[in-house]
Formats: sequence, structure tokens, C-alpha cells
Amino acid sequence: MLLRSLLIVGLSVFSHHVEAAPKATPSAASKSSAKGAENHPTRKAPHAATAQTSEGNRRDSTVLVGYSYVVYGLALPGRKGPAVYWIFDDEWEFGFDYTSADYSLSLLTVDLASFEEKVYHATARWFPGNSFNLMLGLGQRSYDLRLGTSYFEKYVPATKSVPPLIEVENQILSLAISNQWQWDWGGSLSADWLTLYVTIGQGKAHAPILDSVSGEGRSVLKGLVSYLRYGPTFALGRLTFGFAF
Repeated sequence: MLLRSLLIVGLSVFSHHVEAAPKATPSAASKSSAKGAENHPTRKAPHAATAQTSEGNRRDSTVLVGYSYVVYGLALPGRKGPAVYWIFDDEWEFGFDYTSADYSLSLLTVDLASFEEKVYHATARWFPGNSFNLMLGLGQRSYDLRLGTSYFEKYVPATKSVPPLIEVENQILSLAISNQWQWDWGGSLSADWLTLYVTIGQGKAHAPILDSVSGEGRSVLKGLVSYLRYGPTFALGRLTFGFAF
């Protein structure tokens, strides 16, 4: 009985001591450490996470300078030239580019000693996500054609002297489906997978040779000029390599 009474008294005293003990409070050092952790730059996780993506890298850039190359297109493949873009924010980008190409070929059965295409192009790109974007553009396109000797031998009378040049100019509306990747060191690669060009208005054509030929020669040449004035064209795989800063 005595042992039991002593145990009860001891447990009561211990329980009262634990309840009466003051609660531990965080030290000033621990408070300072916690506050510093909250304010530390590494706590900006959302921005740090997107900074390694194309979207985040666009947010940190203002200008993109590049060089474009059209892998395949109609009327001409291989157009190339400089491009410069203003990165408004991570969703919008506005720019201007110039591309040209010059070949000797036959188009719509017409022998051409040279065929040059030039495109001046202002664009706006909308990025709904990381790299995928939709492009809308307005521009001016010109064609300079020089007829080959075989056309003259076949359709132009030897007694007539006519200039072999044909010039066509029109305004265009363009639409493209694209991806644009941008890395944290500044490098950029844009791929316009498919671009459609639609003419706006009547366009202009200067082809004095049409007044000097008739029959099949006139019909074929008139069809070519008409298509260049009004016909839609496209480009596949337009690549732009650039650097953003």
C-alpha cells in the first residue's frame, strides 16, 4: 500500500510540472532565418520554372534578329533574306522580313531565262502556349520575268523587236501555322510549317510583249501573267534562324 501511494504522488507531481512548463518560442535567429527564406530570390518558383521555356525566354527578350530560308514554295522555292521581330510580350510578336529568289526555269510551259520573286512582309504572331503560334501577315510581292529564247523562236516574229521583260506586282495576305523555339542563351529557331499567300486587289502587270504575240503564244503568256497577279501561293518549311536579346 505504501509503495502504491508513493507512485500515485510521484505521477501527480510530474504531471503538474509538465503542464506548468513554459512553451518554447522561436528564437530571433530562427525568425530571421525563416523571414530570409521567404524573401530569398529562389522562392520565385513560377518565373524560374518558365525561364527555361520558350515562353519564359520570350518574356526576357525584346528584339529577335534572324535570317529566313524557304525550303519549298510556289511560285519559287529557296527564297531567303533577313528578318527582325519585336517581342512585345510572351504572347505577341511583331516583325518585318524580306525574302527573294532568282531562277531560270519553265513555268506553265513558258521558257524563262530568269524568274525573280521578292516579298516584303510585315507580320504579327500570337503564341497561345510555349512555342506554337499563328502568324498573320500583310506584304507586297513582285515578280520580274525575262522570257527565254525558245519562247521568242516559237511565238515572236523575227521582224518584231519587243522587250523580253514582264513585271508583276501585288499585295498579299498571309496565314501560317508555326513553332518558334527560343533558348536561354538567346538562340532561336522558327519553323513556319505551312504559309498561305492570298492576293489582295487587282495587282499590277507590265507585259508589252502581249501586244506583239497572238494565238497560243499569247494565250499561254496571258495565263501566266494572270496567275501571278491573282493566284494564291504557298510556302512549306520556312525556317528562320536568329538571336534574341
